[in-house]
Amino acid sequence: MYNRANQSEYVPVSLTAHLPAIIASKGRTSPRVQARYLAILKELDLHASAAPVFAGRLFGDIEAKNPDWEGKIIGDLDAILRHADKTVGLRKDILDRIEGYLPPSDVIIDLVESLMPGGKITGANLSDANQVCRKYVQKGINPRFEHFVRDTLASYLQPSDHLQFSVGEMVDFLKDDYDPFAKQVANGLISRAGNLNEKILERALISEGIGPKGTDYSVTGTKSFGDMVFYCNKTVPHKHLYAEVKSYAARERLLRGLQDLTGKDAVGVGFFTDATEFNPDRTQDLINSNTLAIYMPDATYDALHAESKARLSKRNQAFYRKLSTFPPDVVHFTKTGVLP
Repeated sequence: MYNRANQSEYVPVSLTAHLPAIIASKGRTSPRVQARYLAILKELDLHASAAPVFAGRLFGDIEAKNPDWEGKIIGDLDAILRHADKTVGLRKDILDRIEGYLPPSDVIIDLVESLMPGGKITGANLSDANQVCRKYVQKGINPRFEHFVRDTLASYLQPSDHLQFSVGEMVDFLKDDYDPFAKQVANGLISRAGNLNEKILERALISEGIGPKGTDYSVTGTKSFGDMVFYCNKTVPHKHLYAEVKSYAARERLLRGLQDLTGKDAVGVGFFTDATEFNPDRTQDLINSNTLAIYMPDATYDALHAESKARLSKRNQAFYRKLSTFPPDVVHFTKTGVLP
């Protein structure tokens, strides 16, 4: 199974057949722990080219009592998945079906794009692509929350799978245990979600015919330079258009990000879900930041307050625009130096 003398030598075995004994021999007899491992590895068992390599690394770490294998199930799951990411030749489309695993961003976007009509993310299906992507993220994140709650509140868990505790105990849990855990997970999720949204937009721009990365656009993510920047090299002087990308809620972050770009031609773009965030007063604040346009999903645009929807930018152009028009508008900018 695992040859210490030659760590590159692995014997094909059935992971699901041997794993329970391996876990039990190291004191991991909990049925739920075994179930978690088996759920992760049963798919790999079907692919002989990858499974033996993965098994060797897995068993080697257990036998060496690697610190990564100590502690809660969440830690164990992370250790397994780190090995999975490093396994050469392991099919990522297998891993995307594993509960609790969030594949690399490019893999997620490839999977999402393969599900879109014609196999492409376009302006017309940007919102659909975002929703599919969101499901992948939730699939990777939600189990972490569930396992944390089950482990931390095990003494309050009823046979019916319901929790029963006092308000005071609930407050203590939220304040002392859940809050730091949620912040740790949420911070990483916000960063990952932003990266995924940028990649979704990038794929739609490529489908629209934008020029090469580095020539017609760049992904920056640097303060005062927006999240994306688009170039028009056909004007003298050359022109730049900066984009601040957000997910579902604008809150204060969108306005602050656009204010950081004051003095630069900039737009805001996101998968915003709450049209009331763009009420007439907030609309004036956004226009005062010299933002050229805000792009949002068609449904959110349709729900805008009539006064907000009618407002024009300081260049006397439509300020709020449908997300589906973002790719053609940007490509138009790269060719002419202005938004249509």
